[in-house]
Amino acid sequence: TGDIYVGDLINYTITVTNNGPSNATNVQITDNLIPQFRFVLANGTYTNNTQKVNWTIPFIANGTSATVCIQVKVLSNGTLKNIATVNCTENKTDVPSNETNVTVKPQVNLTVIKTIENSTAHVGDLVNFTIIITNNGLSNATNVTVVDLLPLGMIYKNAGSNSTDYNVYNRILPNKTNEVKWVISKIMNGTSVKLWLQVNLT
Repeated sequence: TGDIYVGDLINYTITVTNNGPSNATNVQITDNLIPQFRFVLANGTYTNNTQKVNWTIPFIANGTSATVCIQVKVLSNGTLKNIATVNCTENKTDVPSNETNVTVKPQVNLTVIKTIENSTAHVGDLVNFTIIITNNGLSNATNVTVVDLLPLGMIYKNAGSNSTDYNVYNRILPNKTNEVKWVISKIMNGTSVKLWLQVNLT
């Protein structure tokens, strides 16, 4: 199976076995999908009412089984569970299936674009840089770290961001250059965060 990521498709197989001495009629199999799943397709005779998928099997003889399948799309990361239930005319009590858990990993795709305000600056000038971080993935990006290593001849003056929850740090390295680091708590999927940096040319 391999790793599962947000946006992937998952196939579930539900097998109902009649262990009783009698035949089962009007068998109802129900899969109530959690909000993190979106219904894609299913086999057999079924109805789909929002997140509730129901199959009707007219007859399962004693000692035999019936199988249905459902495919869902994963909408968010985390440990997600799926439980189906079954009943029939001879037994109206919903019998739950075993709980099936899948661990879904986030799908994040960050791009970085850095621009300079004045590319013809001179020694002694202040130069402003803008860095745009865009999350093109399906999941939110958390604890995003951006590092800018300034070359010799650039001295850190100031830095910031339009994010409402971030920290920025400046560290002087052993070779006397500056390391500027931003840590952004979250970048929502489909959104961008703007960083800015001001340096002095020496």
